[in-house]
Amino acid sequence: MEIILNRELVGINGEALKDEGGKKFLLKDAIVGSLLADFKDESELAGEEKVRRYRLAMKTLKEEDKVDISIEDLALVKKQIAKMYGVLVCAQAWEMLEGK
Repeated sequence: MEIILNRELVGINGEALKDEGGKKFLLKDAIVGSLLADFKDESELAGEEKVRRYRLAMKTLKEEDKVDISIEDLALVKKQIAKMYGVLVCAQAWEMLEGK
């Protein structure tokens, strides 16, 4: 599935969300951040799964505009985004990931 990475996430007021450095927060940032994050409920995560997430994050980072991922990887990205972010970011990211 092809994902457009450079889509901007916006606040409830319609203005672009920014990261800590003041740079626009993109779908790509949400994907990579959520894949590389450590969550309390994943303290026993297998090494193979950690490597899978790392490789998917690196694949996403290498691409400028688009990345092609499997349906299984898409499900993982959506799960991780839901764990890491609140409603505003999660809902927008999921819609973008679903091609809306």
